[in-house]
Amino acid sequence: MTRSLSTLFASAALALASGIATNAVAADYGTVVSSTPVYAQVSVPQRQCVEQEQRVRPAQSGAGGLIGALVGGLAGNAIGHGGGRALATGAGVIGGALLGDHVEANASAPTSTLVQHCQTVSQYQNQLVGYDVVYSFNGRNYSTRLASDPGLPGASLPLNVSVSPAAMAPAVQTAPVTTYVAPQVIYTQPPVVVAPPVYGPPVGLSIGAEWGGGYRHWR
Repeated sequence: MTRSLSTLFASAALALASGIATNAVAADYGTVVSSTPVYAQVSVPQRQCVEQEQRVRPAQSGAGGLIGALVGGLAGNAIGHGGGRALATGAGVIGGALLGDHVEANASAPTSTLVQHCQTVSQYQNQLVGYDVVYSFNGRNYSTRLASDPGLPGASLPLNVSVSPAAMAPAVQTAPVTTYVAPQVIYTQPPVVVAPPVYGPPVGLSIGAEWGGGYRHWR
């Protein structure tokens, strides 16, 4: 039992060590070859304001027109006679109002005031976005972009090196060979059967004549 547990723990430790070795990350250092700052133009909106001087006349109170209407009405009433007095009074009121308003406007001097005019404009500024770095490691040069300056050429650059076993080449798969076998044709001759002779009973043939002593006798 103790030996089985020891074997189990050893197998688990070996499997754990194998998994760690497969995805191991080692710290190493490269050497900075060059570092170049990279800038990009960025649009920055800005509000620009300009103050301009404007001359503004003060608002009229209307007193000049009122006074002028009264004076003009009285003058028209005094000048007119009979039925034309009303017409003269009305004309005096209108003319006096216009004259009084004009006098009041000219009597008020315009004042100067500052008026602000603003607008939004876009300005482009160069902003640092990173550093294009070339570094050497194990006799080879590599390039990357970093957010900060790694230093002058020759400075050490920390690297994270991933260690993994080399990939093995896959086995070469060959297509299966198809072998075609032609069917064998066997030619056979029909059997020859030789029948044995058939023998029947002996047949005697007699014509009925006999030869004897030089004479032929018929039976």
